[in-house]
Amino acid sequence: AYPEKIHKEEDFIAKYKSRFGKEPKSPKAGNAYDAATAVILALQKNPKDVDEMINNLLAVDFDGASNRIRFNQFGQIVGKDFTMKTIMDGEFVEYEQ
Repeated sequence: AYPEKIHKEEDFIAKYKSRFGKEPKSPKAGNAYDAATAVILALQKNPKDVDEMINNLLAVDFDGASNRIRFNQFGQIVGKDFTMKTIMDGEFVEYEQ
Protein backbone atom coordinates (compact mmCIF):
# COMPACT_ATOMS: atom_id res chain seq x y z
CA ALA A 1 0.00 0.00 0.00
CA TYR A 2 1.10 3.58 -0.52
CA PRO A 3 2.24 5.51 1.26
CA GLU A 4 4.11 3.02 3.39
CA LYS A 5 4.09 3.89 7.06
CA ILE A 6 7.16 3.50 9.22
CA HIS A 7 6.88 2.69 12.92
CA LYS A 8 7.26 6.32 14.03
CA GLU A 9 4.44 7.41 11.74
CA GLU A 10 2.20 4.69 13.15
CA ASP A 11 2.96 6.00 16.66
CA PHE A 12 2.08 9.53 15.55
CA ILE A 13 -1.22 8.34 14.06
CA ALA A 14 -2.09 6.45 17.25
CA LYS A 15 -1.38 9.53 19.40
CA TYR A 16 -3.39 11.72 17.02
CA LYS A 17 -6.33 9.32 17.12
CA SER A 18 -6.17 9.15 20.91
CA ARG A 19 -6.31 12.93 21.15
CA PHE A 20 -8.79 13.76 18.38
CA GLY A 21 -10.84 10.55 18.11
CA LYS A 22 -9.99 9.93 14.46
CA GLU A 23 -7.02 9.40 12.18
CA PRO A 24 -5.48 12.39 10.39
CA LYS A 25 -7.02 13.05 6.98
CA SER A 26 -3.65 13.27 5.24
CA PRO A 27 -1.45 10.18 4.98
CA LYS A 28 1.55 12.47 5.51
CA ALA A 29 0.28 14.39 8.55
CA GLY A 30 3.44 13.40 10.42
CA ASN A 31 5.53 15.18 7.79
CA ALA A 32 3.40 18.31 8.16
CA TYR A 33 3.78 18.11 11.94
CA ASP A 34 7.56 17.80 11.55
CA ALA A 35 7.68 20.76 9.15
CA ALA A 36 5.79 22.94 11.61
CA THR A 37 8.04 21.77 14.45
CA ALA A 38 11.17 22.65 12.43
CA VAL A 39 9.88 26.17 11.80
CA ILE A 40 8.90 26.63 15.45
CA LEU A 41 12.33 25.47 16.65
CA ALA A 42 14.02 27.88 14.22
CA LEU A 43 11.78 30.76 15.33
CA GLN A 44 12.49 30.06 19.00
CA LYS A 45 16.07 31.18 18.36
CA ASN A 46 14.70 34.68 17.58
CA PRO A 47 16.23 35.21 14.14
CA LYS A 48 17.05 38.83 13.32
CA ASP A 49 16.58 38.44 9.56
CA VAL A 50 15.82 35.95 6.79
CA ASP A 51 19.41 34.73 6.55
CA GLU A 52 19.48 33.93 10.25
CA MET A 53 16.14 32.12 9.95
CA ILE A 54 17.54 30.01 7.11
CA ASN A 55 20.63 29.20 9.19
CA ASN A 56 18.40 28.26 12.13
CA LEU A 57 16.40 25.90 9.92
CA LEU A 58 19.57 24.33 8.54
CA ALA A 59 20.73 23.70 12.13
CA VAL A 60 17.50 21.94 13.15
CA ASP A 61 18.05 18.36 14.31
CA PHE A 62 15.29 16.54 16.20
CA ASP A 63 13.50 13.22 16.44
CA GLY A 64 10.24 13.95 14.67
CA ALA A 65 6.90 12.24 14.13
CA SER A 66 8.02 10.81 10.79
CA ASN A 67 11.77 10.46 11.20
CA ARG A 68 14.88 12.21 12.50
CA ILE A 69 14.69 15.69 11.02
CA ARG A 70 17.86 17.44 9.86
CA PHE A 71 18.92 19.21 6.69
CA ASN A 72 22.03 19.46 4.53
CA GLN A 73 23.55 22.77 3.40
CA PHE A 74 21.09 22.88 0.47
CA GLY A 75 18.03 22.58 2.73
CA GLN A 76 17.28 19.00 1.71
CA ILE A 77 16.17 16.49 4.31
CA VAL A 78 18.98 14.12 5.30
CA GLY A 79 18.66 10.44 6.08
CA LYS A 80 15.14 9.79 4.86
CA ASP A 81 14.86 7.69 1.75
CA PHE A 82 12.08 8.39 -0.64
CA THR A 83 10.70 6.79 -3.74
CA MET A 84 8.91 8.63 -6.51
CA LYS A 85 5.68 6.93 -7.47
CA THR A 86 3.00 7.38 -10.07
CA ILE A 87 -0.41 5.86 -10.66
CA MET A 88 -0.82 3.21 -13.35
CA ASP A 89 -4.04 1.27 -13.78
CA GLY A 90 -5.31 2.67 -10.49
CA GLU A 91 -2.28 1.49 -8.49
CA PHE A 92 0.74 3.32 -7.07
CA VAL A 93 3.91 2.07 -8.80
CA GLU A 94 7.52 3.19 -8.68
CA TYR A 95 8.21 5.94 -11.20
CA GLU A 96 10.71 4.96 -13.89
CA GLN A 97 12.07 7.54 -16.32
